[in-house]
Amino acid sequence: YYVGLNNEKVELRIFYSNKKTTHSIIVFPGASPYAENHPGMIMLGNAFRNAGYNVFLPRIPSLKALKLEKENVDWFAHCYQELLLHKTINKNKVMVAGLSYGGATLLKASLDPRMQNNKPLSYLSYGTYYSIDTALNFFLTGIINYKNKTFNISPHEWGMIVLFYNFIMSIETEYDKV
Repeated sequence: YYVGLNNEKVELRIFYSNKKTTHSIIVFPGASPYAENHPGMIMLGNAFRNAGYNVFLPRIPSLKALKLEKENVDWFAHCYQELLLHKTINKNKVMVAGLSYGGATLLKASLDPRMQNNKPLSYLSYGTYYSIDTALNFFLTGIINYKNKTFNISPHEWGMIVLFYNFIMSIETEYDKV
């Protein structure tokens, strides 16, 4: 567990390396009800552990509830600050990674003083959108433009589900949204 924003105990999954190590990586999740138990997070945690890192997979409650909100940035910075206090973390040898929506949130949180006061060694952002316009276009159409070439890729339905879950109330329609 780590101490959350409201002093509550929040679940944390830790993968300790079998090698003697002083390096750690904190892997922040995207929006998923599986949170720290997501098969992709577990696979990545095991890969980093096997490479010699102690790996921390924190739960971010709002992302487990599929809520895309500004408060997530606060959660990331707070969680980072809390995990630096963990007995096995050498705060001078910590890397951070953000997956999917968590990657963009981590980049925003990196500007927070709680992350600036003791900066991570490196940042990894994977599966993160660069531009909200191109991300929305991809979620809706599956079209990606890259180096003047157009690609059609079937988008994962999860992106659309999370978007509608968070923003359907803001869409004007005659249909019942509840």
